[in-house]
Amino acid sequence: MGLGIPLLKLAAEMAEGDLKLTSEQGAGTRLEVSFRHSHLDRMPLGDLAATFLTVLVSYPQIHWVFEYAITLADGRTDQFLLDDSEIKAELGDLSLTEPEVLSFLRRLLEEGIQALMLQIVQ
Repeated sequence: MGLGIPLLKLAAEMAEGDLKLTSEQGAGTRLEVSFRHSHLDRMPLGDLAATFLTVLVSYPQIHWVFEYAITLADGRTDQFLLDDSEIKAELGDLSLTEPEVLSFLRRLLEEGIQALMLQIVQ
């Protein structure tokens, strides 16, 4: 029904966050969503690694960049960035859906996100 982005925007705003969508023909589209992690109304974000992995392998013709960033209470920021162009170049004709590739990508995403999440709870 096309309600995904409006509902995501509402969820972000309910948790003192925001959603920004920018698009430029020929350059791509950027969707940036922020949430205050500790906000009482922040809904669970779900399995971000699995969600991104699904869109990555479902639309391999698209250049995907996944950035997961945090800002800590003291103002420091850190990020995990996965740009699929390097991975696709390395794989050549090998499909992203190969079991070994899927396993590697899932592990890379999970470990990158988890490393940032550990900083929040410390």
